[in-house]
Parts: sequence; structure tokens; C-alpha cells
Amino acid sequence: MLTCLAPLALAVNDDVSNYRVDKGDKFDVYVLNEEDLSVTVEVNDEGTIFFPLLGEVRVHGMTPNQIEKEITRKLKGPYLVKPVVSVTMNSYREFFIGGAVKEPGWYEYQPGMTFQQAVQKAGGFSDLASRSKLYVNKAGSTSEKGDKTTLSHKIKPSDTLFVGESFF
Repeated sequence: MLTCLAPLALAVNDDVSNYRVDKGDKFDVYVLNEEDLSVTVEVNDEGTIFFPLLGEVRVHGMTPNQIEKEITRKLKGPYLVKPVVSVTMNSYREFFIGGAVKEPGWYEYQPGMTFQQAVQKAGGFSDLASRSKLYVNKAGSTSEKGDKTTLSHKIKPSDTLFVGESFF
């Protein structure tokens, strides 16, 4: 049974390690043996966080591993001899799902999430939902309707999802 779940765990772990932070993401920064420097932060609209001793640190578009390295680099020397920093995602940006679902609205993204899982978060399909009229509009897209997709499509934070209605 565990061997059946291993590929799924690796896929989700890969999504987490490749995740790039943006405004609205929250994460924990832990500095070993430095309680005052271990904080929970949120990425602001400018793509930065406020970190003790360092002030504003730009993190927009960085992976958690890159953030660890950047904070370690900035702390090393002027503040600490050998800082050990770890970053753990706390909460992710949201996505929106609308159309023929029971509870349309904004929901927190989870790494590896598919369109099907997003529908489940929104209470499932409504009675009029068409399982073949699924659309995703990527963040920053100028498309009005979005691109047609499938239930197995992996979504991203800030995506807008839409489920069309069936006439019969």
C-alpha cells in the first residue's frame, strides 16, 4: 500500500519545493537557536517580507529553499556566525472557483491540487454542472473565458476556475 502512495507523495513534495511565493503567501522562518529571529511572515503587495534585523527582504518569485539561502546569506557575518535557517509554507495564495459548483468562492491552494479537488473544496458539482465544460483562467491572463481543461488538470495559486452548465 505504501508503495502505491509513494509516487503521489513525491509529486506533491515536488510541487512544494518548486512553489514560488507571491503576495498573500504566509510562511514560517525558523533560525536555529535564535527564538527572536523565528517568525511567521506574509508576503506583501511589493513581494517583500519584514524580517527582524534585516528589515525588508524581497522574496517574490523565490522558492522556499531560495528564501532560506537568501536569509542565511544576509544573516551570516554581520549578525550570526553560522545561521541555520529553514522555511516552511504556512498558507498559500487562494484560487477562485465559480459557475456550476455548490459553493463558489475563494479557497486556499494546496500543492498538487487538481481541478477535481478544487470542485470538491467548493462543495461538489451543482445539479446543472457539465463535467466537460471546465475552464481555467491563469493569473495575469487577459482571456475572458479561460482555457478549456480537464478534471485532472493541476491548478495554480491565483487561478480562476469555472464550471459550465449542462442543458440536460
